[in-house]
Amino acid sequence: MVILSFQELTYIIKQDIADINKRIADLQTYVKQRNTGHSPEGKLVEEHTNNVVMLLQSKLANTSITFKDVLEVRTQVRNSTSSLFHLF
Repeated sequence: MVILSFQELTYIIKQDIADINKRIADLQTYVKQRNTGHSPEGKLVEEHTNNVVMLLQSKLANTSITFKDVLEVRTQVRNSTSSLFHLF
C-alpha cells in the first residue's frame, strides 16, 4: 500500500487539473476546426458540441476553485493547530 503525503497529493491533483484543462482546450480547437456543414442538423450538432465543451470548462473551473478553497482551509487549520502547540 502506497501512502502519499498531502503535498504529493496536492501536486498530483494540480497536475491532473492542468492536464484536463489542456485536453479541454485541445477538444475546443478540434471542435472549431470540424466542419459540421450548413444544414440545420449540422448547426444543432455544432451548438450542442460547443455547449458540452463550455460545460466541461465550467465544471473544471468550479472544481479548481473548490480545490483551492480546500487547500486554504487546510492551511488555516494547520496554522491554528501549530499555534496551539506553540502555546503549550
